[in-house]
Amino acid sequence: MPAEGVARAYIERVERFGSDLAVFTSFETDAILADARAKDVAFQAKGPIGELHGVPVAVKDVIDVAGANTTACSALLKVNRAKSDS
Repeated sequence: MPAEGVARAYIERVERFGSDLAVFTSFETDAILADARAKDVAFQAKGPIGELHGVPVAVKDVIDVAGANTTACSALLKVNRAKSDS
């Protein structure tokens, strides 16, 4: 299955169950789909980049990812945007 198909399946599950489980502090559907499409294009051009190429991954909210919020679920950090990756 292409990365975009896998991403859409996960998005559907999060939309269905995520709010009940309070799973994510942020969830950017457009960015997830754009990244999956880019992975599919790269795969078509060069094949897999590694064993987990195109596999969705969630990052705990205490680990910096450049451009994403890193809040540790703290009101004090609710506007903390990471400048670089951990």
